This record gives sequence, C-alpha cells and structure tokens, in this order.
Amino acid sequence: MSDENNFDLSKIMDAAKQMQETLEQAQEKIKSTEFEVSVGAGAVTLVMGGDYKLKSLKISDDARGHAGLETLLISAFSDAVDKITEDQRGRIMDMAKMINPDADTNAQGE
Repeated sequence: MSDENNFDLSKIMDAAKQMQETLEQAQEKIKSTEFEVSVGAGAVTLVMGGDYKLKSLKISDDARGHAGLETLLISAFSDAVDKITEDQRGRIMDMAKMINPDADTNAQGE
C-alpha cells in the first residue's frame, strides 16, 4: 500500500471519528431536551425528555375524576412522542446535510 493510500485512509478514519463524536453529542442533546405538551385547554400538561422519559405530569383539579381523563392522558403522551420523533427526524436530516450537502433530504420515506 502506498503512502498516498495510507493518507487517504487516515483522512477517512478521522472523518468517521468526527462523525461519531457529532452523533454522540446530538444524542446527548436530544436526551437533555424537554418537550412540553398541554391538552384539553390545560387540563393535562406533561413534560417528556428527548429520551421519552416522563419528567412531569400535571392534571388540573377539574380534570381529576373526569370521564375523559384517560383520553386526555393518551392524547398528551401521543403528542409528546410525536414532538420528540419530529425533532429527532429534523436533527438526523441536519446531520445528513452536513455529511452530504448535495443529498436530497427533502424526500422522507413516509
């Protein structure tokens, strides 16, 4: 193997290491980001971390014991999961643009 090939391999390895570090930083940022959702005119409010862990849950006095409470809770959790998933999708697309600026990142596999 020539020195030129070694140099190219070294550059590729450095770029891969940098990409891995960027990915790890993005994962930590996602985990530490909090997403707040409120449903039912504030009857249920929750905060969920980017790691999908519930941080807080507030249920208004009026909503306690209400027949629709279960539906409000499900709606709030679903909305929070959707917000986190959309945020993660955006971050992944941004990273893809950094790796390959010419790639068409508008096409989402949906």
